[in-house]
Order: sequence, then C-alpha cells, then structure tokens
Amino acid sequence: MSQIKPSHLLVVMASMLALAGCGDKNSNVVFSQENGHSSGWATAHKTSAKTDLESCAECHGENLDGGIAKVSCSLCHLGGSQAIHPSQWGNYAYARHNSYSTAQRTTSCATAACHGTALTGVGAAPNCATKCHLGGTYKKHPDGWTTISGHKSYLGNIGNVSTSCKTSACHGTDGKGVFLSGPACDSCHLMK
Repeated sequence: MSQIKPSHLLVVMASMLALAGCGDKNSNVVFSQENGHSSGWATAHKTSAKTDLESCAECHGENLDGGIAKVSCSLCHLGGSQAIHPSQWGNYAYARHNSYSTAQRTTSCATAACHGTALTGVGAAPNCATKCHLGGTYKKHPDGWTTISGHKSYLGNIGNVSTSCKTSACHGTDGKGVFLSGPACDSCHLMK
C-alpha cells in the first residue's frame, strides 16, 4: 500500500482551491450581458483607463484590438486606444475633420460619449453648432456670411465682438489666421 506524501496532498488541495476560485462569479462587478459594461460606462471609462489601462487588456486584448471581448478600442478611438480623433488629424482636428465628417456624416461623432447624439456637446467635447459651426452643424459660418451685408449683420448682432472670430480654430486669437483654417482678418479687413 502506497503512502500519500504530504507534498502531493498539498498540490491536490491547492489545485482544488484554485479551480473553485475560478468558477465563482464575482458578485461585486457590474456587468451588462448586452455590452459588457454597466450603463454609462462609455463616458466613465476614461478615468478607469487612465488609472489602469492594462486592466482593459484582460478582455480587449494585449494590443486593445478586440481580445475575448471582440471589441477593439479603435472602434471609437480612431487614432488608437488613447486618442480621441484619428491620428492623422494631429493637432489640427478643427481643420481636418471636415473631409472625414463629410464622408461619414456624423455617425461616429454623434454618440452619447463624443459630441452627444444631437451634437450638442458632452463633457469637454463642444456643442458643434454653438461653439464652432455658427451656421449649424455642417456650416462654418452663419447663413449670408459670404455677402458683405450678411457678414456685417452677423457682427452687428453680436455687438461686433471680435472674439467670436478670433479663436484658435478660426482666424487665430491674434487675427493673423490659422493654419489649414481661416485666413488672417487683414486679408479682407484693413486693420488698425
């Protein structure tokens, strides 16, 4: 009759404990069967990812390209897992998003986590129609802007506040124009 060695018994017991631990459901985790995360996760995941991006890799894969979740971060983060916009936009999203949004319309921008489903802004993302596209979502300028009377009327209605045109995305904070965007104000206006 063979003797059971204590070392073998310890290995068997440790294996049984490990298997039992893997089989139990974590009752503390909030998990949705439909999308994997709790409601509101899309807007809340930024903090979690900044705190521990590696924890995302458990489900989304080592390169965050889908993993067992079969959902790649680049589905939303077009420029990579830590980017908001496509990487080729660089620091010029204000100028380079036009061709993308013309081709895609607003399908990837008008989401609850990006610019809002009605493009009215979410968190730090601006309201497209009031912050940048003063003529509406698909226009740079208000109607009639290209005519002298329309241009003058618009500026008159806002009290001729130069800051509405002098932004880092439009004509520059100094009015000297912005790369890939608005020309210098003095290209049309005689500046004093």
